[in-house]
Amino acid sequence: MACVSEYVLVSHFSRSSPYGGSYIYALSDLDFDEVPMVKNFGVEGHFEVCCGISKKPNFVIFRIYRPLSRDIGIFIDSFYSSLNMIALFKDYRVVTCGDFNKEEEENWIFSQISLFLVVLSPKIKDYTHLVGSLRSLIDNVLVNFPSQCTGEVLPSSFSRHNAQMLTILRKPSKTKETATKDTEKNIMRIFSTSKLDYLRDQLRNMDWPEITNSKDVNRAYGGFLDRMKTLIDKMFIFKNKNICEAKEFSVPLEK
Repeated sequence: MACVSEYVLVSHFSRSSPYGGSYIYALSDLDFDEVPMVKNFGVEGHFEVCCGISKKPNFVIFRIYRPLSRDIGIFIDSFYSSLNMIALFKDYRVVTCGDFNKEEEENWIFSQISLFLVVLSPKIKDYTHLVGSLRSLIDNVLVNFPSQCTGEVLPSSFSRHNAQMLTILRKPSKTKETATKDTEKNIMRIFSTSKLDYLRDQLRNMDWPEITNSKDVNRAYGGFLDRMKTLIDKMFIFKNKNICEAKEFSVPLEK
């Protein structure tokens, strides 16, 4: 059991329910900053995410929450799209954790994210309860982050749900110059406004077998991508102010 005073709240999103949402807690001696341009980003009622970044050790953590019984199709597509944002943090180790509230029969749909070298943990049977706060059940607690990220599930992840914790393997760039060029290329490829418009149209016209009966599918996808475009615009504003330059995030991995 851990004492609640040992942890600090890094970032949170809890709009959908007083009993759910995304919360990132970290040990108080870790240097974490919230990533405000990611806060409260997601499909309303289907997908919620918050983000924190640590300078030492250098890694980014995304905490994702899928409200219970929400449309798995909308959720997984939103999750898939959000992983593309990791290109902005190319030289950071990236951890994604969260409560997916998924059922066993839904396992097939998570194979869609295999292109990101994601390794999902098996069902987790234990959880971390922070003593001193009866309503505080923390789904995932980072106790220690390994110096070499190879895609394994971290053993310090616990949940009372069918929650998952996963790490995403990214090979470090050889040089900062290469990292900057690669990141700029990924930004233009992934976050191009014209491509987003095209993607939104494609999503609206695609046959999604799991959600064909959803009345709100077009609005949900369109709303998600509209919000994504707004987020991207903010990123470019930061970039032009030299706050979000790729080289600013080009911290090499530890040897």
